[in-house]
Formats: sequence, structure tokens, C-alpha cells
Amino acid sequence: MDFGTFTCPHCNTINATEARNNHYYNCSSCNQVYIKYESPLEKPEEIVTESETMSPIIIGSKGKINAETFEVTGCVTLFQSRTTINLFSIKWNTGLFGCLLECDGDYNIINNIHQNPAKELKNTKLGKEIEIVDFGKAYCYCIDKPEYIAIKGYGKLVFQKYSNSIFCSYYSQNKKVAFCFFNKEHTSLLTGKQHQFNELNLSPTRSINDWHK
Repeated sequence: MDFGTFTCPHCNTINATEARNNHYYNCSSCNQVYIKYESPLEKPEEIVTESETMSPIIIGSKGKINAETFEVTGCVTLFQSRTTINLFSIKWNTGLFGCLLECDGDYNIINNIHQNPAKELKNTKLGKEIEIVDFGKAYCYCIDKPEYIAIKGYGKLVFQKYSNSIFCSYYSQNKKVAFCFFNKEHTSLLTGKQHQFNELNLSPTRSINDWHK
């Protein structure tokens, strides 16, 4: 097993780091976590065409929220070491396309996608607050990296934005949420609001072993 070293900028402790764990550092002394975005990732994620997502949402599901209707047209699934994320492409009745992000049983309607937002986002630390421009204070509760990706339907067109990225999740007050993807070329920031599954009024959905979420 190959190891390198990392000097924590918070407490100056020199840590041994496993080479393959190269998308973040965790200090053994002060327990701070730092994103490692300067170096190329050792192994890009594997891309697969089909995989079980364990989601009740399917391509073709139609929903309604705040008097606006939408249809699910595709999905990019990011299988990570800690969690699985489904990025559903949706088409609103207005003709505009959007995104529904499902993560750990939470459902989030994405209202805005910002490309290459403020560089301060790269100072994100796990378990700490950060000020996000045009969003406000947000708490980072997850830093991860996709290990492999499944693509279905319209999701093929948006996949490239999130390829070979580090993923960060944030939450704020009033169910506001933000998700950030970092890679060497650019940063994508997705912001929106969390909803309960029944608030989305989705139909049809699928049962999983006779169980509906």
C-alpha cells in the first residue's frame, strides 16, 4: 500500500495519507478535512450504462409542485463510497429543463446551476460553515467522490459536467440546499430546496420488493 504525507494547515501536524484516498485529506490530530483538488485523481470513475438505482422515481415519472408540472427524462447516478446520488433530468411544462437530485432519501428540486462560481468554495471543510455567494451561509455535511456512474436517457447530455469530480453537500435554513462538483477544469454549484417525496406528486413510480418509498 502506497503512502504519502500531508501537513495540516490548521495544526501543522504531518499526516501519513494513503495514496488512493486522494480526493480529500483528514487530519489525525485535529480531525479537519480538506479537499484535495490540486492534483489529478488517481483513478477516474468507471462508467456503466445500466445499474440498479433503488429509487422509486423512473424515467417517465410525472410530478407537480407549486402548480407547475414536470416529467423525468433521464438520470445520472453517482455511486460513491459513502452514498448514492441520482441526478434526474426533468422537463417542466414551460419547456425548460431542470434537475431533481435524490440523495440519502432526500429529494431536492434544483433551481439554479452556476458554472465556475466563487473560488471560495474550494475552501470547503467537512463539518464547517461556508458563505456561498447569492445563497448565504451553508453547512458542509458530506465530501465524497463517485466510484462509478450509471447514465440513462437524457442524462447522457449533462454527464460531462460532473465527470471525475469531488462532490460536496451543504444545507442551510428553510430547507435550502446546495451541491458542488469540483474537477480540474471547472466547478458546478447546484442550489435549490428540499422537498418531501409526497410533495412531488410523482406518478408512475416503481415499487422495490413490494415497497413504495
